[in-house]
Amino acid sequence: MSQNVLLITTDQHQRTTLGCYGASICRTPHLDRLAQKGMRFTHAFTNTAICTPARTSLLTGYLPFRHGMLANFERNVGYPWEIPDGHPMLSHYLKDADYVCGNVGKWHVGLERGPDYYGFEGEHYIGWHPPYDHPKYRAYLKERGLPDFRVRDEVRGTL
Repeated sequence: MSQNVLLITTDQHQRTTLGCYGASICRTPHLDRLAQKGMRFTHAFTNTAICTPARTSLLTGYLPFRHGMLANFERNVGYPWEIPDGHPMLSHYLKDADYVCGNVGKWHVGLERGPDYYGFEGEHYIGWHPPYDHPKYRAYLKERGLPDFRVRDEVRGTL
């Protein structure tokens, strides 16, 4: 039987944000335990600090100049809005090896094609914004008798 694969990616933090990499201020015991039992990428780095190109590189194995996604789609100035067809995809290789692939959280890879287009299963929220205002998430809360969630002072962009 194949081992499970859980790939956790995050936004805008340096490696010392997590305890397993030496953080002393942030406490991350659950992530630290996962890291202790699994694999950590101790010499990895992103080839760009921009979401869409970095995430596309992770999925395709290509550098941004090769896959062509050079900017986030909401700030696009003439580059592709979606991953061009024909590129290798991590999800396709995993599916070929009989893995079930899912994506939870921020996609931020294309404007119209979601994770399902690339072989990921489950509920997906295309874009980069949090799903708290998505109708399906709000229905989920209502079905379970949970309070509606609202952010009063929303901040968007880079501070």
